[in-house]
Amino acid sequence: MATRRRVLTAAGAIAIAAISAPRVVRAQRSGGQQPGADTPRILIATCHTPTASTTLGVDVAEAVRSRVQQENSVRQLYVLSRNDINNYLTSSGYKADSALSVSDLKELAKLMRADEILDCTATKTPGGLHADARLMLARDVSLAQPLPSIEAKDAGDAARKVERELSDARKALPEYRRCETALRDQKWAEAAAAARAGLAKDANSTLSSLCLMSAYQYGKSGPDSVLRVAEQIIRTDSTNSLAMRNAVDAYMAKGTPADSARAVQVMVRLGRLDPTVRQQLLGMLGAMNKPELALPMVNEMLQDNPGDPQLLRMRFLLYASAKDYKKALAAGEEWMKTDTAAANADLYTRLIAIASADSQPQVASQYAARAVQKYPASAELYMLYAQTLRKSGQLQQSLDAAKRAVAINPKVENGIQFVLVTYGDLKQTDSALAWARRSVAAGADKAAVGQGLLPIVGIAVKAAQDTV
Repeated sequence: MATRRRVLTAAGAIAIAAISAPRVVRAQRSGGQQPGADTPRILIATCHTPTASTTLGVDVAEAVRSRVQQENSVRQLYVLSRNDINNYLTSSGYKADSALSVSDLKELAKLMRADEILDCTATKTPGGLHADARLMLARDVSLAQPLPSIEAKDAGDAARKVERELSDARKALPEYRRCETALRDQKWAEAAAAARAGLAKDANSTLSSLCLMSAYQYGKSGPDSVLRVAEQIIRTDSTNSLAMRNAVDAYMAKGTPADSARAVQVMVRLGRLDPTVRQQLLGMLGAMNKPELALPMVNEMLQDNPGDPQLLRMRFLLYASAKDYKKALAAGEEWMKTDTAAANADLYTRLIAIASADSQPQVASQYAARAVQKYPASAELYMLYAQTLRKSGQLQQSLDAAKRAVAINPKVENGIQFVLVTYGDLKQTDSALAWARRSVAAGADKAAVGQGLLPIVGIAVKAAQDTV
């Protein structure tokens, strides 16, 4: 159950089970029979509704329980009662008749030893109500089958229709279990045959299709076979994460650029359902090297996850890769505002380069100024600052920044030459010579200083010759 609530202890679970089990048997006993050891147990959950204040979800769920009990003996299908469900819920800190999340339903099913779960959603309509239901296997709720949507005049009518769809869906379960057994035994052809037999009983059996897809995948039938089944599942169950994962793997196995793009599109949909795939998805987007395809997907994900630092970073990198410099600068700013840790030396260096490539030297120097303010001990950033100032025509400020870089690190790349050349541009020969002497005394490379002085000395010699 959810960690924020009190979790039912094992002792409590045993006590409640001991008290409540006889009531469940009496509620569904038929002809004096008892449920067998292998009788499937189904947990029919309170339906989710748009408005929590109504009793619609409780009424529909209880009507479905009653209908399923009427249509099945306890030897066929054992329906867990509302009373027992509520005992477990209240002992765990939940309200009675709570509509639970899928993860909480899985925990409740485990405590109540259910094999199957029927989850549902109910909405009032002008003509009565609309209901959607989903049959899940309790051991792995990702193994699920959506039932066809139904329109009904009331809860009783909805229960009749849902029970009929549930009964049809369960017809293929024996073949599905045979398929699973064959998969465990690595008998791929036998597994595929059992899955097809299940589909013959119920052409809409998502569970049989999932098992067939696995048989094709493990049996090395090729990506086209896997894709054919996976895409069919996704068409009928757009939230099926297992089918999406297999589709992604199959697309990537095919390896064409178009298939890689389709894989990413599926991953975007999967990322909405399962945040754990986000890192893999971002890696795929980066590896595509096709920002024109990746950017719409990232922007779409940002609509669902505004302010997500990883997505903001990816958007910035994609705009930069696409050479859409103005949008890249805006994306970088938004990323830094959302994630202050992102404003590091590497990002400032990128922003400086982007602004320079966009012929905005003043913007580049502004980023460089911010960079040296945050990292005042970085000789490399001061050199970048000097270069951006020079490009924007601010020679004296450029000289000051370059001198600061050399003071921090006398061996900073091109630092000495930059200072001396800038002194020359400013026609400050005496200052250049004085600075050169001080730099050598401070440990600067004599050869680098000498090389940097050549233009200065040349200018001085020429000036002297011109006066003769």
